[in-house]
Amino acid sequence: MKHKITLRCDMDGLYKALTSPLIESYEEVKKKTPSEDELKHGLTFQTRVTTDTKNKRYATVKVLKYDRPHQFKTEYRSDTYHKITTFVLEDAGNEHTSLTYELIEEKIRNGTVVQTRGNENPDKTGSVPLLERRKYLRLAEAIRKNKI
Repeated sequence: MKHKITLRCDMDGLYKALTSPLIESYEEVKKKTPSEDELKHGLTFQTRVTTDTKNKRYATVKVLKYDRPHQFKTEYRSDTYHKITTFVLEDAGNEHTSLTYELIEEKIRNGTVVQTRGNENPDKTGSVPLLERRKYLRLAEAIRKNKI
């Protein structure tokens, strides 16, 4: 299910805040900041899932869509977890930005999907759950105060 919320902040600041976790993960793995040319559809890198040095497990992070500042879609895949996150931003006028996001998660055990969450009604757009709403409202406030 897609969720939609309108936030009082500029679109570019919100896009930067939403993509920062991906950029920070990339910087941690590659030891360099990705250029604008590198941040595009198809960018793929592996990140370490566990801190255990004996049983090293990795996850693959892939950018499925990167259309700054309007759309952003990533895929995170490990042997036990699969997650696809989509963010679509639109200018709502009067210094407001409309954010539509979708999160699909799958838990995998022995190569078989055992639990799926988020794609029950893929065409339906609903309101944002309370805790998520508070998170995005705080994020918009931080952007307005130039803390991000």
